Amino acid sequence: MPAVDDIEGPVRINMAGLKTINSYGTRKLLGFVRSIAPRTLEYHECPSAFIDTLNIVRDLLGEKHDPRVVVSY
Repeated sequence: MPAVDDIEGPVRINMAGLKTINSYGTRKLLGFVRSIAPRTLEYHECPSAFIDTLNIVRDLLGEKHDPRVVVSY
């Protein structure tokens, strides 16, 4: 992914526009998270629907399953 490779520092994802997330969206996001490993990841402005998904699919937190990747909600 050239666009992500050019980013210095953590990869920041703003989830503000997310209303809901289904299994397909979760799988796609999980694939993206795995593809950028071991890069540092941050989620910003996370809605409750996404927090609920994070509580079920811990791999969305990255390789270390670090809840600090959720910067704001």
